[in-house]
Amino acid sequence: MYPNPLGEQEKHSIHSLIQSKILIGVLEKYPLEIFEERLENALLKQVEFSNKEKLHGKITQWITQLKGELIEYGELKHDIEFVKEVLLQADTLIDKHSFSSAVDRAHTALHGYLKAICDEQNIKIQDMWGRLKISHPKFNINVKDHHKPINQTVNAIGKFLENMNDIRNNHGFSHPNEDIIEENEARFIINLSRVLLFYIDSKTHDS
Repeated sequence: MYPNPLGEQEKHSIHSLIQSKILIGVLEKYPLEIFEERLENALLKQVEFSNKEKLHGKITQWITQLKGELIEYGELKHDIEFVKEVLLQADTLIDKHSFSSAVDRAHTALHGYLKAICDEQNIKIQDMWGRLKISHPKFNINVKDHHKPINQTVNAIGKFLENMNDIRNNHGFSHPNEDIIEENEARFIINLSRVLLFYIDSKTHDS
């Protein structure tokens, strides 16, 4: 047996890359447009197309995870179609292009979600997070001592949103910028945005 010059981490990376390429091949052979055309021609029922669409989104998500260790996201408790579509667009951009190309979509998903929740509670959208945190009934601040560091962390979300907006406008592909955010930092920002999105979703959902 020949000695394997690769460490476990390198072998894992290679296996992940191979798996992601296989899944990309599946989507290239069976793009969603094929099933959209069948639906339009009444060769596919709506429920069948919906299942195909969900599977397509799931495979795209798997590809994204295999390529770059992104935080997995599940179903949002608030069923906001625009946000779900933009999250899928972000996954596609990561899959086909780069993390930096998806920062704008991650920003739009979070912004769109906040706007929808503010509209739901009749909260003015200026400084959306600040207003949501104060006005939404599910964000009542707990004053117990052990909640103080949690409250301080939640308060810092506003600063992250401000910084993400700056990155999107000045270091992303939403405008013709020259200084584009690097891949590791773009992945970090996208992951943080997903954590915040699902934290806010869990807090604001009626359980």
